[in-house]
Amino acid sequence: MQKSTLTGNFFALMLIISMFAFNFYFPPIQKILPQNTIVILIAGRLIMFGIPMAVFFTVTKKPAKNVFFLNYISPVNIILIFLISIIIQPILMTVSALSSFFVPNAAASYLEEMNSLPSTAALFITSVLPAFLEELYFRGIILSNYTCVSQTKACLFVGLLFGMAHLNGQQFFYAFLMGTIFCYFVIRTGSIFSSILSHLVINGSQTILSAMVMRSAPQVSQSAEAVSQSLQSFMPLMYFALLTLIPLAALIYIFDVINRNPQKFHIQNTKITFVETFPKQKVINWPFVTFAVIFLYYIFI
Repeated sequence: MQKSTLTGNFFALMLIISMFAFNFYFPPIQKILPQNTIVILIAGRLIMFGIPMAVFFTVTKKPAKNVFFLNYISPVNIILIFLISIIIQPILMTVSALSSFFVPNAAASYLEEMNSLPSTAALFITSVLPAFLEELYFRGIILSNYTCVSQTKACLFVGLLFGMAHLNGQQFFYAFLMGTIFCYFVIRTGSIFSSILSHLVINGSQTILSAMVMRSAPQVSQSAEAVSQSLQSFMPLMYFALLTLIPLAALIYIFDVINRNPQKFHIQNTKITFVETFPKQKVINWPFVTFAVIFLYYIFI
C-alpha cells in the first residue's frame, strides 16, 4: 500500500472508532484482568491504540522502523528539545486557560482524578503512556502517510487530527498546537524520539505541577474551573507567556539552523523525504470529513 493522506486519515478515523467501541469490547477483557485500577487503565490504553495499530501493519505490511521513524537523535537535539518543551509551557497554559473561558476544562478534572493514584502510577498513565502511544500513532503511522504532501501541510493537518482526537473543545487548541510542534520536531530530526521526549516533558511537568498544587492547597482543586476562568489569574499567566517568547524563538531558531545543516554542525540526522505527488493528494477526503463531523458532533451535541 502506497503512502497517501487517505490512508493516514483513515487510520486516524480508525482510532476514533476504537475509542468509541472501547465501552463495548473492553468490559469482557476487563473481567479477566487483575481488578486493579492502575492495571485496567494501562491495559485499556494499550488495547485502544493497539487494535488500530495491529490492523495498520497487517494491511500495509510496512516495516515498523520506517513507519515509526525509529532513528537516532543527537544529544544536542535532546537538550534543545528539552529546553523548548520547558519554556513553551507558559504559552501552552495560556492557550488552555483562554479556551477555558468558553469550554469547561476537562483536562483539569482528569488530572484531579489521576491525583488519587500513587504518584508514580499517575505520572506513568498521564505522561509516559500517552507520550509513546500517541506519538507512535500520530507522528508515526499518520505522519508517515503525509510525506506525499508539503512539510507545512503535513504538520498542520496531523496537528489538526491530533487536536480533534481529544474530542474536547477546551483541549483542541492546546493539542493542535502541541501536535503541530511535535510534527516539526520529527521532520527536522528524522526521529520520533524527539516528539516522544517533548510530549513526555510537557505532560510530565504538567502532572507534577498539578499534583503539587492540589496537595498543598486542596481547596484549589475544588474550584479549578472557576480559577481558570478568572481574568485576574489569566493576565499574569499571559504576561509570563509573552516574556518567554524571545528565549523560545531563539531556541527554535538555533534548533532549526542546526537541523537544516546537520553536517556543518556535526549532527547525525536521518532525513525524512517529502515528495508531493502529482496530481496533488487531497488532505480533506472522506475519512477526514467523517473525523471532523464526529468531533463537532461530540463537542456541540
